[in-house]
Amino acid sequence: MSHSEEKDLSTKETILKATLELIKEEGLENVTLRKITAKANVNLALVNYYFGSKDYLISEALKTLLGTFGEAMEVLDDESLAPIDRYKQFLINYVRLVQQHPELLHQLLGKGDLMFATKYDYIDYLKKLGMSKVRAIVEEITGETDPETLFMITMQINAAVFFPVLITSISPKKAEVFPKIPVEKLVEHLFDHYFARYSARSSD
Repeated sequence: MSHSEEKDLSTKETILKATLELIKEEGLENVTLRKITAKANVNLALVNYYFGSKDYLISEALKTLLGTFGEAMEVLDDESLAPIDRYKQFLINYVRLVQQHPELLHQLLGKGDLMFATKYDYIDYLKKLGMSKVRAIVEEITGETDPETLFMITMQINAAVFFPVLITSISPKKAEVFPKIPVEKLVEHLFDHYFARYSARSSD
């Protein structure tokens, strides 16, 4: 890699890093190009040169942040744990990360504005979210093989686990009417009821 290419990469990474820090510190809606350029110590022309627009920069920053979710998914490959325990820990890990970055919940629920240059970028994004691995775990727990059934189970579990986080992120004041239940207890209770019919199978 030439010196010029290294400089380009370093500048681009600096802008991305500054954007990510601002998203975490101030929330997605409060991030502006002025704040990004000030934090990254670059001018607006450089931001436009590397990213073209604020929307694309935000999209790239969020995709970078979602890429760090790999650690949360590692437990899905831990065969020393029973499938149902892998799934429990995966959800707990995911919720904790989303609680740290509430603006990502919109991306996880498919309500965000992530932009993808090609269908291959989108496929890579889904892989980072671990959707195929989650469906495989659900199939292993339940023995269900119908794709539609597996999709419904996965979506229903996700909705039940992420709804309290969604309420809190949208309106902390409204969330005060809900009891504050630790995510571990929430997941345990949900699984005890939802997977009761599969309990014998999942404990094998």
